[in-house]
Amino acid sequence: MGKGDKTIATDIEVIKRIKTGDERAFAILIDRYKTKAMTLAFRMLKNTHDAEDAIQESFIRAFRSLPMFEERSAFSTWFYRIVYNVCASELRKTQQEYVYLDDDDTGNNEVEHTDWIPSTLHEQAELEKITLWEIEKLPAKYSGILTLYCFEELGYEEISAVLQIPIGTVKTHLFRARLQLRNAIAKHYHITTEHPKGVHV
Repeated sequence: MGKGDKTIATDIEVIKRIKTGDERAFAILIDRYKTKAMTLAFRMLKNTHDAEDAIQESFIRAFRSLPMFEERSAFSTWFYRIVYNVCASELRKTQQEYVYLDDDDTGNNEVEHTDWIPSTLHEQAELEKITLWEIEKLPAKYSGILTLYCFEELGYEEISAVLQIPIGTVKTHLFRARLQLRNAIAKHYHITTEHPKGVHV
């Protein structure tokens, strides 16, 4: 059993305890996922207060919906979908910034697969800081999907399940998000080339 399988099995064991009446066991899931969920919420909502409210609402919804959770799937994927939907709903109400991820997807975009791992992307702390800052400035649909891919380390299929969009759309928006991010980083160094030297996003 791999490391990932063990984590999923542990989540399922906790969920079974909750379903059989041990509601206090839900605190285990909160401790396990609150930090990563907060990262996603903050990058979408752009401020700590709204992100904290969204996480609280997400855990409430998760607890209430837990009887409907199908144990053959990963709790993390199921829960991130709740967090994403709560944040998207908040954006639609307060900012009108959020746009559905597949609203401008034609289905004809060819996107090459590239691995982008921020922890190994830059050697200089300054460039890492700029990268994180620019991710937070991206539109919610791009900062959210980058967070799922880069920081939550979800694969295309998992992101597709979280956002309930086709894998092709996931690849398209990751490509566009990386392009916007690369261009934003390049501006800090006054680089105008199509593929800035030293900026591998």
